[in-house]
Amino acid sequence: MILAACSEEKVIKDGAGDMKEEVINVSGSIDKISVTGYDSAIFTVDEEQPQERKVVFEKEEEIEMFLKAIKDSSVPSGEITSEGEITSEGENFRIELSYQDGNSDTILLWLYPERNLGRIQKENYTGLVRVLSEKDVESIAKLLEEQYRENLTE
Repeated sequence: MILAACSEEKVIKDGAGDMKEEVINVSGSIDKISVTGYDSAIFTVDEEQPQERKVVFEKEEEIEMFLKAIKDSSVPSGEITSEGEITSEGENFRIELSYQDGNSDTILLWLYPERNLGRIQKENYTGLVRVLSEKDVESIAKLLEEQYRENLTE
């Protein structure tokens, strides 16, 4: 299986001139995606101290779902607020993209399915913050829950 994705660059025109909107680079052939996080709403746990959980996605359709969410994400027009602000909270997941050539990239993920909110940003908080669509938030949360439950039964 070879899954390839590429980076994009869009130009946004504003009153002060052109501003480049960088889409998170996910170029290359992705072998697997690992998602690590502490979120107890997705990783149902009966522990007092939630431990970091990791799920791995290797199926083509699962990988494509993550790549679609990344590609379809958008730069917000203002601050990221809704019923709760997620700009000051730390990410609750890390997405590691593992390429067939042995390299990898990490994307930070803030995922709050109960509020239909999600955002991504490059590792080390570089680049623009990008907002996920409500549909992608729902799809990723459901996929994470299903994969986590499947791993528990193995």
